[in-house]
Amino acid sequence: MSFSRDRTNFNLLDDVDDEDRLPGEDDKSVLFQTTGTTLRNAPRLIGSQIVNQDLIQERRNKALEALLAVREEGDKTKGLTLLNSLTSSPVTDIVQASAASQTVEKSEALPPVAKEALAEADSPNIMNQVPARGLRWFGKAQARPTTMADIKRFMPLQLEHPPHPNGDRSNAWFKDEYANLYVAIARFATEFFGFQELHEGFHEPWAVRMPEEFYRYVELVAEPDTIVGGWDEMLLDTSTRKYLIVGIIVRILEARVFSLVLWGNTKEGEEFLHGLDRALLDSEGYSRQELRHRSIRTLLGGASLTPNFHKDCTQLTAQVLLLFMPLFNYLTLLPAGPETVTPKATALYQALHNIFSSAAYLSICIRISPTIIHTVSLLPGTAYKPDEHTSILQNSWTLSKTVVQNNWNRDHEGLEIQRAEAEGYVIGYRNAGDRRLESNAGLRALRRLQDVQKKLADHKPPGFTHEAAVKIAIWPVTKRYWAGNSKPGGDMDGQSVFNVTNAGAVFYYKEKGRAVEPLLDFVAEKKKKLGGRYEKVKDLLAVLALLSLGAFMVLLCVVGWAALIAWLTSFIAAITESLRESVVRGRETVSSAYEYSGSPGYDWFERRREQPIPDYHTAYSNAKEGVKEGFHKGASKAEDFAGDAYERVTAKAKDGYDAYATRKSQAEDILDNAASKAKSAGRRYEKTTDKVREAAGSSGEKIASEAKSAAGGPAEKITSKAKSAARLTAERFTSRVKNAAGGAYGRTSRGPGARATIKATKKRTKGEAYTREGMRNL
Repeated sequence: MSFSRDRTNFNLLDDVDDEDRLPGEDDKSVLFQTTGTTLRNAPRLIGSQIVNQDLIQERRNKALEALLAVREEGDKTKGLTLLNSLTSSPVTDIVQASAASQTVEKSEALPPVAKEALAEADSPNIMNQVPARGLRWFGKAQARPTTMADIKRFMPLQLEHPPHPNGDRSNAWFKDEYANLYVAIARFATEFFGFQELHEGFHEPWAVRMPEEFYRYVELVAEPDTIVGGWDEMLLDTSTRKYLIVGIIVRILEARVFSLVLWGNTKEGEEFLHGLDRALLDSEGYSRQELRHRSIRTLLGGASLTPNFHKDCTQLTAQVLLLFMPLFNYLTLLPAGPETVTPKATALYQALHNIFSSAAYLSICIRISPTIIHTVSLLPGTAYKPDEHTSILQNSWTLSKTVVQNNWNRDHEGLEIQRAEAEGYVIGYRNAGDRRLESNAGLRALRRLQDVQKKLADHKPPGFTHEAAVKIAIWPVTKRYWAGNSKPGGDMDGQSVFNVTNAGAVFYYKEKGRAVEPLLDFVAEKKKKLGGRYEKVKDLLAVLALLSLGAFMVLLCVVGWAALIAWLTSFIAAITESLRESVVRGRETVSSAYEYSGSPGYDWFERRREQPIPDYHTAYSNAKEGVKEGFHKGASKAEDFAGDAYERVTAKAKDGYDAYATRKSQAEDILDNAASKAKSAGRRYEKTTDKVREAAGSSGEKIASEAKSAAGGPAEKITSKAKSAARLTAERFTSRVKNAAGGAYGRTSRGPGARATIKATKKRTKGEAYTREGMRNL
């Protein structure tokens, strides 16, 4: 049987056989009988009773007295008398339901709910988020691994459970609760560990560093099927990975929840119950369980949960979260499909806490029942029993058996061919005569035939060498026992057994006597192999990076920045041309890459290749025209940018030249003015000389010389001063003009690569001609 509600053989209360009924089950007023649907839809009351601490302390004192009486005096009768008196001592004050709810809500003893928990409950999560189509072919992956610091302040919402009935619960109720627990665990594994598709040879989840306890739990619940992938298949296959997580959680529940005497009990209560078990060690099982369930009801005091219920649930949830976090981080960090929703770590925490809370409440219900519920866990490799086991994942069993049978058929056909060849040689030697048959070659042919016949005799079908065995143990066998039955002879005549759940597992076709490879050895070998491969890749990438950096620095020092940029431009153009030529060859490469990586785009690509759409050529021509249009737009933008830059540079150079010409003309005007002044001074000197010559005549050379010195001295001084002033002025203006023109020229040369831009523009224009010609050939 399966444990989902749709496949479990639920027996309604009216359909239960008389032999399977509990004592007094016919009296419906005694047992707490309600259907699973009514129970799940019923409101979760906070409580209708308020615990009185004084009464609890009084009852604890009585329990200690009973324990001391059993330990010191060994008087079981006195201890039982004291324990019976505890059942009649109340520990709660009964109030109205509404008042109890208000009192509990206002109580400061309850832990406050963090704002993060309320926000997480209202925000989109794994339970209510609508998947959004990711960009291109991949969904959004988690940015970084989740750590405990990310969820340290997150407080999970605590579930409230209904109070316990006065009587015992029915078989149908326990069967329903176990089915609900299994459904919750399976849903948890599907949502948080079954959303990612992994592929062999590409993903290596076993190489992730995980806690050693995770490996131990995997070995407790699973063993590899070497025919279909071994340990790798456990985490690579989505269904197998999901049920592996289910098996681990169920085994944790068996070891940490259902095996406890009382979940969430105090230290004093634990000591009391252990002392009671030791005192009643020699007693009959049903009477011991009767006393234990009354004692536990007394310890609960009418409350539905134990004092440390939520505290222990939170602690166990945190421990299991650490166990699963490496695998969860590995799955969430990988790119997901477009329709895949990547779950949050806080949602994982809350869902796990809900599972442990429900299981802990079920364990308390088991402890307060006078019946005995016994579970037997499955072990990996256990042979299949149709009356006790249920195959959960039928595809795993079918695949394993099919592969084994096909391998046997192939090997058997090969042996048949070898036997036919050996028989042909033997017949040939026998027909050649006895001497030929008794020769060395004939004897070798006989021995060869005998060996092949022996191999065929030993090569038995898989039905003799293989058997159906447990691959992943998921759910244990659960049976409920109570004293007496409905047959004549009284209620205590014999016992009754009710099969609550059958064992569930994933089965495979196991070879009998085959040794199982230890998981720790497999993981160590996997990490060693992958570590060596990655180390070589890292070394190669480091060497390539250093070589690239060195080449870049050498080129920068040798050819300069402008030449290096020009070379890179031409190199990029060459790469673009080579990429254009390899488009056709790249189609098959892309197909192989999609098939290898298993990305969602592979299915789309294969459908387009196998069944092309009718307007394929039209779509291809439109795409080509779009590429051409985009290229022309880019080229026009580049031309416009280059033209604008050239015009700006030309305008700046022209302005600088105009300023230079203006200042040069001003300097020439100053020089002309100084020269005219010098000429006027010379004419004045000549006039003075003529006047002196005319006045003195030839009679006074001294007067003439004095007049000449008197007139010539100022003239020479004026001329020399005028020339020196003109020369200085010309030099100053000339230097300013040159500096202004040189600055303008330097600024233009330092612009967005004026000269380099002009050269690059010419080269780009030439390159565009070739590129456009190449685009026409697409």
